[in-house]
Amino acid sequence: MTTAPHLACHGVDFAHGPTPVLQGVEVEIPRGEWVGLIGPNGAGKSTLLNLLVGWWRPQRGEIRIAGDPVHRLAPGALARRLAMVPQAAPLVFGHRVADVVAMGRHPHQGALQWTLGPEDRERVALALERADITALAPRRFNELSGGERQLVLIARALAQSTEILLLDEPTASLDLHHQAQIIEVLARLHREEGTTILWVAHDLNLVGRVCQRLVLLAKGCVVADSSPEEILTAERLSQVYETPVTIEVTRDGSRRVEIALPETSHA
Repeated sequence: MTTAPHLACHGVDFAHGPTPVLQGVEVEIPRGEWVGLIGPNGAGKSTLLNLLVGWWRPQRGEIRIAGDPVHRLAPGALARRLAMVPQAAPLVFGHRVADVVAMGRHPHQGALQWTLGPEDRERVALALERADITALAPRRFNELSGGERQLVLIARALAQSTEILLLDEPTASLDLHHQAQIIEVLARLHREEGTTILWVAHDLNLVGRVCQRLVLLAKGCVVADSSPEEILTAERLSQVYETPVTIEVTRDGSRRVEIALPETSHA
């Protein structure tokens, strides 16, 4: 018997009014894979995330989790299987960090009930520990730096205890220390728990090093879906991003993407 992909899009179309955003998107992600979703601005990456998390519904096609159509899952049931980490908090929390992380336990609460039981408290403490932010627990969220806030949002998703994690530019605008910290948290989660990860990113060098596979979107369509070595080529990226690029293969075999800038004088 063939196992259904952990996360799958089948012929997905989506439009804002008369403007098509996604057209015939086909993506299948096996359980436990770490996939990078890349492409130019306006390619449809964030729209696809919104569809995957169930916030929007395709006009055509279907999205499935382990064979189950997303649109048939109740919001709570979906939130117990899939968590989303946004690029930034949608509002400025005045809550303590521990309380923000505890919000990840909401899908596991009964109707009209908000009481953390022993398992909930254990999951929150573990999420804080895994994100290495236990020391921040008593702090106010809106007093943190951008990198610290992003780690709190990741911890909130970890507390949600899901099989699948979606991330929208989790390292954007962060310094090198916080980028490395977030990557280590995700790598440990992927390695130790086998979490399926879909990471939307503009940093091609970063996703090319950490992701097992890349899906390249352009103008609402999947134009390539393969290993980083197959996707990150000068010809392909120059065409899709409409910008000349060069590729350097490093000692460890990864690929470094550089914009082909014209020569400038420093005199």
